[in-house]
Amino acid sequence: MKIIEKLYEKQNWAKLAPWLGIISTIFLFIFFRPDQAMFWALVNIPLYLFHQTEEHFWPGGFKKYINRVINKLPEGEEILTDQKVFWINIILVWIAFIIFGALSFINIGFGFHIRLPGGWELLFSQLLFMP
Repeated sequence: MKIIEKLYEKQNWAKLAPWLGIISTIFLFIFFRPDQAMFWALVNIPLYLFHQTEEHFWPGGFKKYINRVINKLPEGEEILTDQKVFWINIILVWIAFIIFGALSFINIGFGFHIRLPGGWELLFSQLLFMP
């Protein structure tokens, strides 16, 4: 089995999120202070890792909620699969985090656009998950 397939199988990638959240929090406090603007621009990274932990790992349930409650699919039928959850969270979310995080070193304003509630991730969710 390929590494990528192993990561998205049973949402194994999400099991790394709490550990990466702890590590990124430690690095955040090592390299920045809360009185610095860059701290607040980059604090989104560990916060989002912890968000992914609760959404997909512990207690989890996001995929099941989308498939059963939103799309009203019977057990065993899925529109939102483990593979789609992986690609949306790894590619769409983390590529944006890297881009905006790096740009925030040039202009701090970019750091505050890392996570826009109801923004581009909502658009992709609607395009991929709704029948």
